[in-house]
Amino acid sequence: MTALIQDLRSASRTLLHSPAFSVSVMLILTLGIGASAAIFNLVDAYFLRPPPGVSDPDRLVDVRGTRGEKLVGEMTYPDYADLRDLNHVLSGLMAYRTSVLDVGRGRETRRVQAALVSSDYFAVLGAGAVRGRTFLPEEERHVQGDPPAVISHVLWQGFFGADPVLVGKTVTLNGRGFTVVGVASPGFRGHTTSEAYDIWVPLAMNRVWASLLYGVRPVDPAVLSGVSLLLIASTLVASYLPARQATKVDPVTVMRAE
Repeated sequence: MTALIQDLRSASRTLLHSPAFSVSVMLILTLGIGASAAIFNLVDAYFLRPPPGVSDPDRLVDVRGTRGEKLVGEMTYPDYADLRDLNHVLSGLMAYRTSVLDVGRGRETRRVQAALVSSDYFAVLGAGAVRGRTFLPEEERHVQGDPPAVISHVLWQGFFGADPVLVGKTVTLNGRGFTVVGVASPGFRGHTTSEAYDIWVPLAMNRVWASLLYGVRPVDPAVLSGVSLLLIASTLVASYLPARQATKVDPVTVMRAE
């Protein structure tokens, strides 16, 4: 104990004799502790903390497709359907695809994170609806009339003002009418903590929206390159023609006319 007191006295004298050094050390320690705390909070929020509203998140596994010996993220719907129907290992299997949608109410529009999901998405995650219901099996592959949509509790309270009779009403998503069939449980925002979803629609909408591209894949490199070149060429032509006409005008004549 005596040795500790002597060490503390010696350290105090050193710090008092070198105030600039003392301040530098304290600033470095403060920045280091703050950066470590910020990094830990970020890692905890995205990787350690389970998604809110999900039952038994430690039992969830990620099933991915393969192409030869290469692991790929996407899986075709027929492959997913075969795995789901022939599965004897997992208690349930669901599929999803992320998207961004514009949700409209009257003249007001908001862009939100969305997910196109299979009908058993909520059942596999152990989540439910606080109002209305989730998706039915027949709604997964066939779209008739206004497709169903489930919205988050946050979107229901914020954008829709906690409308008590919203379930059953029609809202617009990307300009198309959808019937709100349910409001998800409070806190539930999807299967992951890296993204917070506000709307879920049936997986069948992926085929419907893809058909609007008339056979062109959304990430077709040839189409993206062609459109980019066309835009560049249009910009150059639109800039070149007025500039060429301007070079033919005599500034002296213009000044005299004015």
